[in-house]
Amino acid sequence: MQRDTKYGTAAEQPRSEQPIGVGTNTRESFVKPVKAARDGDRLRAESSPGGDPELSKLARATGRRVRLITMAWGERYIEELFSLTLPAVLAPNNLPALAAYFDCELIILTEEGWFPRLRRQPVLRELGRLCSIEFRPVDDLVSQPDAYGMALTYALFRGFEDLGTAMVEVPLIFFNADFILADGSLKTVAEKLLGGERLILAPSYCVTAESVMPWLASRRDAASGSIAVPPREMAEIAIRNRHNTIRGKTVNQRVFSVEWMDQFYWLVNEQTLIAHQMPFAVVAMQPERVLTEMRTFWDYGIISEVCPTTPRCVIADSDDYLMMELRTADTARDQLCLGWPEPKQIAEKLARFTTKDPIELARHTLILHAGELPPEIGDAMAQLDRFVDAVLAELPPQPIHWINHPIWAYHYPAFHQAREAFLARRMQTKADGEPADLSERSGAESASLPSVSIPAIASTRRGLKQRARQLYYRHLGRAPWLRPLHPRWADVQPVLNILNKFPEARLLVVSSASLLERLFGNLNARHMSVRGLNGWNPAHERQTPQPWGEPGTAQPPPAEKCDLCILELDADDLLGLTPLLSRAAPLIEQGGKILVFHLNTVGAALATQSLIGNDAFWLDLPCRIHFAGSQPSLRAVNGFYRGMAELRTGRLVPAAKGLARLSKACLAALRTSKSEVIHSRRAPAVFTSFTLEIDVGAVAGDNATHREAAQAAD
Repeated sequence: MQRDTKYGTAAEQPRSEQPIGVGTNTRESFVKPVKAARDGDRLRAESSPGGDPELSKLARATGRRVRLITMAWGERYIEELFSLTLPAVLAPNNLPALAAYFDCELIILTEEGWFPRLRRQPVLRELGRLCSIEFRPVDDLVSQPDAYGMALTYALFRGFEDLGTAMVEVPLIFFNADFILADGSLKTVAEKLLGGERLILAPSYCVTAESVMPWLASRRDAASGSIAVPPREMAEIAIRNRHNTIRGKTVNQRVFSVEWMDQFYWLVNEQTLIAHQMPFAVVAMQPERVLTEMRTFWDYGIISEVCPTTPRCVIADSDDYLMMELRTADTARDQLCLGWPEPKQIAEKLARFTTKDPIELARHTLILHAGELPPEIGDAMAQLDRFVDAVLAELPPQPIHWINHPIWAYHYPAFHQAREAFLARRMQTKADGEPADLSERSGAESASLPSVSIPAIASTRRGLKQRARQLYYRHLGRAPWLRPLHPRWADVQPVLNILNKFPEARLLVVSSASLLERLFGNLNARHMSVRGLNGWNPAHERQTPQPWGEPGTAQPPPAEKCDLCILELDADDLLGLTPLLSRAAPLIEQGGKILVFHLNTVGAALATQSLIGNDAFWLDLPCRIHFAGSQPSLRAVNGFYRGMAELRTGRLVPAAKGLARLSKACLAALRTSKSEVIHSRRAPAVFTSFTLEIDVGAVAGDNATHREAAQAAD
């Protein structure tokens, strides 16, 4: 399935990553409604599990009906709908509980060619015992691959436009093909509807489909075909398997971010995640006015169009309503980048597409939790509120109007031209008896980046070379205590700044074996190799015991915990950062830090994109990132090491050229070094290193990383 973006086509573009466009009304119907079960096959409301007798009596007395609407097209989404989403709807406290209160009907919008196969699905037999089922076609809406948003909105509207003036009397419940409900979610909706609510909203939480789908399938009940997962168990799975797009919008985990940011999260602890989303899902609505024509995006204007004065009922706690949204691991991966934007930068992009409804919803704090709410949640909520307020304060006073939105206007002509062309081909196909052509969809090609290495400084010899080394240390310093003349001065500053705050800290330094340049080997610390940390083996490490403070040794993990750990890693070891952290964290005292240092020898930001692409930075601890270097300092670094290599030749002419090159590089470094350190911002186009600052065992409100994250807008 293709989804439209602001600037073109993106395969499987997530609903909230980019604004989505919609089109105008359609009233064509290609097939008559098909019932999946006779009225006599349905369970009576009072026999449905999960129902309250008094509420059931009230519902039967009023004869209220509820319509559920879902849609899917494309084999993958149809498979998800019938194998996972609808079985979750069948959970005892979902549709059975809803059917105890209401006369339910289910509208499934999908491709007409799938109708015969889908009618034979076992899940429909179980659904048919609780509600009537009707299939409606969407083939004319999905003929253009880059208009997912418009197709989605038309499909939802097609699910209830037949009600006409009666739509103001019927509550409508919506769920997408990739929305998985926790058991009890629809029971909460039923109680809200019976309590008089007409507009119910709740968040969805994106998870990595490849990890979660096998687990969901294992939870399917063999007898009933239902998937019943209690809210807190599903919350645990959702937090553990949260998608990169959630991780890239987590304010207190500022290692990488998403280019278009319309959600903001805060990981309170391993069982609690809070959020602000703009927008979040319309779960149920009973229109206050009749809708005859679609004029707006579903997510960005349906509330103002259909329920402009209806009070919003937001179900914010996952104990009451929980919906996981399945996303493939590659979804929006090309939008991830290292570092974080400033609130003003976030707002500048939001202002291009957001409307009044999402901005109003952004004030609600949403809570996903697998256990009891922790004591520090109040402080975390306050800090996240502060960050979101800083973003919203940068938005223009008058947001884009939801009617005739610029993205709507852009997609509208092409969408309707494609739809009309499809209908024409369909009529011709029926007349000729020939199959219609199907368009092929191609994916984007990825290009690999060349690797470049910078020569290391060779060891010096005796005599003149010994004197040269003394001069080198005097004027350029000794790593990591370099002087501003050295082109690597800016690179080591983030680590040194933290070390200076903890002068008595016990240090552990873990280094990659293949580093061309090691900057922290001289620290008074316990030293290990990455191999030693992964699994100490006497055949790989020095076996002579060394006391704390002896530099340059490689020893087994210390029995005594450290306060700070420095992981000095090359690109290959960075790809295994997550397991490295799982081994290093138990060696660090609670409240300590792990600093991950990496020299970007290529210099370009794109050279580090694979770290995000391979999920190397899926971190569950509070963290932030520091960048150092720029294009001028990269030139200084390259000139410096080229000059050093020429000096080592020992030949007069090359040595003279090397000395001149070295002097020029040092002067350039002196001019630029003091302005080269950037904290937790989006990765510059060129940088020479980054340092990840990771807090171990910290909680909201009692560590510098959390405070700095919340105060970034100041």
